[in-house]
Amino acid sequence: MKDRKWNKPIRGEWASTLQSYLKTLEDKVSPEWKTIEQVMKNFGLMHTRGGGRHLMMADMCRKGILEMKRFRVLDISGRRVMPINHYRVLKGSNASATKSSPKATASSKSLPSRKHTPK
Repeated sequence: MKDRKWNKPIRGEWASTLQSYLKTLEDKVSPEWKTIEQVMKNFGLMHTRGGGRHLMMADMCRKGILEMKRFRVLDISGRRVMPINHYRVLKGSNASATKSSPKATASSKSLPSRKHTPK
């Protein structure tokens, strides 16, 4: 396999100086805050680059179940500090309280079905 430029490790005095500087730019993240990758790993799921999981987390934030905050941390390459979304469960939030009401469920069942009509 060809060794790509972006995949080469940084070495030497300049590298250690850069790494030390980047560490000073990072925010301190307490253990209660998790990235989406950490949350999915806890559930045994793989994180994909698709937006479905991000949409789910955003919806949970809107409903008051989660809180989102951006922390500046080293990215996966270890070469730059970037703002990364972190989430935590809000104290006292109850996921069962956000379930849809019976009225909303009944109205969603009465929607007309779409039939495919060939052109």
